[in-house]
Amino acid sequence: MSIQIPFNLTPKGGVAIDCNEDNIFRWSVSGAIQTHFSLEFRNNKTDEVLFVVEKTSGYSNFYTLLAETINNSIEIKWRVTVWDENNNTATSDWEIFQSSSRPIVTLISPASGEVINSRSYLFQAEYDQEEGVSLLSWQFFLYNSSQVRIVQTPLQTAESLQYLYDNLESNETYYVEFQVTSEKGLVGTSGLVEFSVVYPQPHAQSDLTAENIDNAGIRLRWGVIQIIGDGENHSFIEDEKVDVTEGKVWFDRGFNIDNNFTLKVWLEAVQDTTFIINPMSSIIISDTAPTNNDVIWLYDSSISTPQELTVVMSDTSPVGGNYLWLENPEVASSQTLGALIDIHKPENVNVLWFDLMVNMDEIRLIKLRNDKDELIELVVYNEEFYLFKNGKLIDSLDIYVDNSTKYYIYIQQIEDSLVLGGEVIT
Repeated sequence: MSIQIPFNLTPKGGVAIDCNEDNIFRWSVSGAIQTHFSLEFRNNKTDEVLFVVEKTSGYSNFYTLLAETINNSIEIKWRVTVWDENNNTATSDWEIFQSSSRPIVTLISPASGEVINSRSYLFQAEYDQEEGVSLLSWQFFLYNSSQVRIVQTPLQTAESLQYLYDNLESNETYYVEFQVTSEKGLVGTSGLVEFSVVYPQPHAQSDLTAENIDNAGIRLRWGVIQIIGDGENHSFIEDEKVDVTEGKVWFDRGFNIDNNFTLKVWLEAVQDTTFIINPMSSIIISDTAPTNNDVIWLYDSSISTPQELTVVMSDTSPVGGNYLWLENPEVASSQTLGALIDIHKPENVNVLWFDLMVNMDEIRLIKLRNDKDELIELVVYNEEFYLFKNGKLIDSLDIYVDNSTKYYIYIQQIEDSLVLGGEVIT
């Protein structure tokens, strides 16, 4: 079979890249094995040839266009031609993209290393773009001395890049960052700029009270909040750790979570849940439910006996046979997909993947509800921590599952931003 027309070209329409940087251009081939390739870049408006990669020997389906090979501020079209070992050739359709310089954001205040003498400060930055592309949106980020993000604004569309923050703590070091996105979709960052805060603070008055009692005694009184925990099927280790391998603990008396908070948790030997899955699954269509558990069943009242379906992906409807057709305009030739049922994402892209996402309740580590009646959950599965708010995934964190591994995990809520962070301690 001869080599066929290349497909899945990237970058593609609607994407902008900065030609002042190295950029990778990719494509896919089918039929015979590619032995050579060439690329052509043209100005989409004038059809002027901008750059040509002559016929080059290679099996790789990508090419790195070096920085400044082509100027920015141009709408560019490109295509690739491939050859097989029999010198058969095939040329892709043109793919169009925009070229634009990455926007620049410069922090105006504070200056790097500046000392701020107030708990309130107006952070300011400037936007610039070489070809005059307008600002689309921006965000402000604030980090603590460990460069852990503590403030993240929603996307802002105002032309003025400034943000007032009024909760800076004295004798602390911070890092500030502005990120901008141009109307072409390219992102620029100021990077993390360090500053410190020092301002006078009033002396804290203790609510400790003392009174004389008989026999020259003194009675001391102070307020104490006691957090009382409950649990089941758990045990204690060395009077400082709780083993919840077969149980759980919960804390719902004596305190509440409101406004901003940081919840820190130390975990040891978090074990992943093992799932036994048969990936050799069939797809059938019939009017009655199958008894085989390794079957994906599609109901059709007109078919009285089970008929097995073949999953096909192509740009045109398959002819003859029992097919489940997935239309994809980028796949010129029919491709047969195998069916896989698993919680792990397959590496092979030519697979119809059904993600089970099961047994999450059995591996939930933390569940809490704040004063806004928002349910926050931390679970672990597939060797990752996952953070959910009201059932919606917020963030995930890779882990290494091992009996001797310890984890330092934190959940942090700053305004409307909920984040998950941590590190592995071996």
